[in-house]
Amino acid sequence: MSLTAWWPWWIGAVVLASVTVAFQALLGRSLGVSGIYAQLLRWREERQQDEARRALFERGDALLGALRQATERRFGTSGANEDEAGAVEASPATSSTRLPRHLGATFLSFVFLGGVLSGLLGHAGVQLDLGSDFARIMGSGWKAGLALLGGGFLVGFGTRMAGGCTSGHGLNGCARFQPGSLVATATFFGAAVVTSFLLGVS
Repeated sequence: MSLTAWWPWWIGAVVLASVTVAFQALLGRSLGVSGIYAQLLRWREERQQDEARRALFERGDALLGALRQATERRFGTSGANEDEAGAVEASPATSSTRLPRHLGATFLSFVFLGGVLSGLLGHAGVQLDLGSDFARIMGSGWKAGLALLGGGFLVGFGTRMAGGCTSGHGLNGCARFQPGSLVATATFFGAAVVTSFLLGVS
């Protein structure tokens, strides 16, 4: 395969499938790029929540002791061994489904670097504009910037409303035949095809 030729479509399919399966196998969670990005944006809020959960866990022994005393005052003792009656296996209430922030940042960085590498090795190359079709439809200068900004807001709103993006719904959800993901994927891909025809993009 020549490095100056377009990459075959099936290479992208194999890479996407491999990343999706490896993400689930190694990290124990479904791949969702928009979810990882949103988690990184909320890092300060999540850190405060983790600290509050950790503090509550550290005060767990005192809380269990107070509850045990209140129960004994109300109902009396049952004669059972106190250690056995009060033994509780507990752990900090942190979510095991959340991806650690450093892994999320690493993953998003490699998504960007992979796109750059693909452009350098492929036919298109790395370019700073969006092509002649975009300039013809959206214009250039501040108009193009405004169109990109508005498009970004619409993509973010749609992703939030649909509960996922092309990776979460298109790769994971559709692979598991989840009805919501099938509908979401058909909707955003169908809308893209219709829009391209209406705008005359070849």
